[in-house]
Amino acid sequence: MKASRALAAVAAVGFASLAWGGTAPAHADTNGCPSGYVCIYPSNSWGTPSLKFYNYGATNLSNVVGTHRVFNNQTGGAIVQLCTAYNGGGCGAAQAPGWYADVDLTPINSVNLAAQAPANNQTAAFNFFRSIGYTREQAAGVVGNLMQESGTSVNPGAVQPGGPGRGIAQWSVGDRWDTLVSWAQSRGEDPWALQTQLEFIQHELDTQGWLGKSQLTSATTVYDATVAFEDNYERCGDCQTSTRVSYATQVYNAHP
Repeated sequence: MKASRALAAVAAVGFASLAWGGTAPAHADTNGCPSGYVCIYPSNSWGTPSLKFYNYGATNLSNVVGTHRVFNNQTGGAIVQLCTAYNGGGCGAAQAPGWYADVDLTPINSVNLAAQAPANNQTAAFNFFRSIGYTREQAAGVVGNLMQESGTSVNPGAVQPGGPGRGIAQWSVGDRWDTLVSWAQSRGEDPWALQTQLEFIQHELDTQGWLGKSQLTSATTVYDATVAFEDNYERCGDCQTSTRVSYATQVYNAHP
């Protein structure tokens, strides 16, 4: 079954198989793909599209296997992502209008269209926490911590040199990282994807009271939110609180 092959295929070839290969004139009806649409072609060449996507959000694929040409002919900066899980989970990089590629869609289970890609992972993470109900101060406090943990780029592929930390929150191998991997696999998602890791933070906060959701949601300043997440969720040793607060303040000021 296609869904059961997704994680194995991604593990074997990585997201390099999703690399985009060229540009084509966007915004006009091009190669049978109407303006404003994302199109999938029957093979790795132009022709008549076999699938066309217009509405924003994730659309699941069914029995789409092998190599196909994918073309983003949307307008206004709208992006497309290819996702290994159903309903827009485990998505790869956002691709801008005009880009196309010949992609092995065997491990791909959904296609996600969105108005515009976030400027960077800081913005993506901030927007995620705002979208699930956290205030600007609280979202900035979380992201400031993630910048300290995984680098200012908020890198989901971060690996602690010589240590067990993994991902944007530096979960430890043998402990919470293993839980994240199992949780992601149970959902058909890539544990190294930014969206998966953000959703796992949400999952842990919602289900593990000792990780400090109540303290975080009670915080009304960037400083208090940063310290609440640091003390309860990260539970770090040498926390370097002042650096975390500085990062969080930068994020807060950058997202009015």
